[in-house]
Amino acid sequence: MKSEQRRVPFGVWIVAILTIVLSTIRILSVYGIGPPGSDTILSDLVEQYRIFGAISVVLGILGIVGAIGLLRLMPAGFVIVLLVAGISLLNELLSTLAGRSDDLRLFIVVVAVVYLNTRPVREAFGRDDPSTRTMTARGAEGE
Repeated sequence: MKSEQRRVPFGVWIVAILTIVLSTIRILSVYGIGPPGSDTILSDLVEQYRIFGAISVVLGILGIVGAIGLLRLMPAGFVIVLLVAGISLLNELLSTLAGRSDDLRLFIVVVAVVYLNTRPVREAFGRDDPSTRTMTARGAEGE
C-alpha cells in the first residue's frame, strides 16, 4: 500500500534554500571566509568574544538542520527555522537601531517569518490551531 505523500509548498523550498545560504554564510564568516564581515551586532561580538563565535556556528548548523527538516515537512524543522529566524531578526533589528544593518538580509528574514506564519504553511506542518478557523463575535454564542 502506497503511503500518502505531502507536497512541499514552493515557498517552503525558497525559505529553506535561503536559510541554508544565510546559515552557511554565518558559519563561514566566523572563520573569516567569504564576503567581508557583516556589520551587525552579532558579528562585532564574534570578533570580540570567542563564545559568540561558537554560538554563531551553532545557529548556522541549526539553521541548516532546520531547513532540511522544512523540506521533509517535519514540525521540528519548522520550529527550528522559526527560532533561528527570530534570533536573526533580533540581531538585524538591533543592528538597525545601532545604524548598521544589511537591509536585504533584514527583508529576507522578515518575509521568511511572515510566510512561515501563514495558515497554509502552518497547516502543512500540523501547526494550525483549528479553534482559530472560525471566529464567533462576542455575544453571538447564544447567550
